[in-house]
Amino acid sequence: MLVLVKIKVKDGAQAQFEEIVGGLSAQVKAHEPGLLTYTLGKVEGAATDYWMIEHYADAAAHEHHLNTDYFKAAIAKVGPLMDGAPEHVEFSKAI
Repeated sequence: MLVLVKIKVKDGAQAQFEEIVGGLSAQVKAHEPGLLTYTLGKVEGAATDYWMIEHYADAAAHEHHLNTDYFKAAIAKVGPLMDGAPEHVEFSKAI
């Protein structure tokens, strides 16, 4: 399963957002064997725009990720830093 998430953060919140997501990424990579890729990318030329690229072995691995305490804690912290709701695109498989 492949998930792309487009995220826009409030101007001035970029460093804090990146720090929180960096910590989350370390937790995810250490504790989720069904994870294949978990990468945050900053859009070139757009100071507040990011894409999260997530690739899981299957839908169950993605569901596990969404239900971890560290994911829920990170989302609670980054929510106020976002400029609107993130946009999600989910693919049933990567080819």
